[in-house]
Amino acid sequence: MSVAYGEQEVICPYFVGENKQNILCEGICEGTRMMSSFGRPSEKETYKMNFCNRYAYMDCPYAKILDELRYVEENMDYEKKLKEANEQIKKLQEEKAEIERDNNALRHQVDWREREMNKSKASVDSTEMLTKYLVYQLAGKKELRVSVEELKEFLKKYDLIAVQDKVTGELVFNLVDKENNKILDDNYNDYEKHCEQMLKEYSGRKVYAGYVRVKQPGPTEDRLAIIKKAKKIVKKQGKETFPKEKLSKLEFQDEVFDNHEGSIIVAWFAIEKK
Repeated sequence: MSVAYGEQEVICPYFVGENKQNILCEGICEGTRMMSSFGRPSEKETYKMNFCNRYAYMDCPYAKILDELRYVEENMDYEKKLKEANEQIKKLQEEKAEIERDNNALRHQVDWREREMNKSKASVDSTEMLTKYLVYQLAGKKELRVSVEELKEFLKKYDLIAVQDKVTGELVFNLVDKENNKILDDNYNDYEKHCEQMLKEYSGRKVYAGYVRVKQPGPTEDRLAIIKKAKKIVKKQGKETFPKEKLSKLEFQDEVFDNHEGSIIVAWFAIEKK
C-alpha cells in the first residue's frame, strides 16, 4: 500500500517517515527503526525519488536486505508450521494405531458371553443329524422318552452351544442358562469369577484375558505334563495378541481352573502396568 507524504507518493513498504535530511525506515529487528541521513535535503529527495517513490524500490540496498530477511522469516515460520503439522499428523497416526491395537486386544478382554458366542461353532452336517446322534448317545442305545412339556420348559431355560477343541478335534457342548446368562461349566465359571476379581483388584488399569480348554486327562496320561504344555500354549497366545512394543507395558500371569469335572481351563491374563 502506498503512503502519501505531501505531494509525494511513497511506494516502499519499509518507509516509515522523513524529515528535512533523513529517511526513517523499518529496522532489521522487530520494533526498531533505521534512519538514513543525507548531507543535503536535495540528496535525500533524489534518493527518495529514485527508490522510495518507485515500484522498483527493491533497487534500494536496504529495502533489498529487509525483503530477504522477511522472506527468510516467512519461510522459517512456514517450515515451523509444516513441521508442527507433520508432528501432529504423526501423533494422530500413532494414536489411531494405538486405538486399533487396543481394539484388537479387546477381543481377548474379559467378556465371557462375547468370547463364548464368537468362538468357532461346531462343524456338523445338519442340526437334524446332531440331534439324532445326541439322542442316540443319551439313550444309551435304548429307548429314550422325554415329556413334551418338560422339553418345552427346558428350551425356555437353556441354549446349547458347541465349540471345537482344536487340539483333539472333538466337539465340546455346554448349556447356557438363559435367565442368568451363565454357562453351566463350573471350571469356566471359576475362570469368569477370577476375571471379575482381577478387574476389581486392578481397577483403573486395562486387563486382558484369554484361555484354552484342555480335555480331562485319561487314567494313563500325565496330568501335570498336559497342563504344563497348555500353559506354554496360553503364554504364547497371550504375547502374540499384542504388538512387540506394547509387551513391556504389560504384566502377564497364567492360571489353571480344574476343581470340577469337565474341560480344564488354562488362562492367560495381561495387566497394564502403572
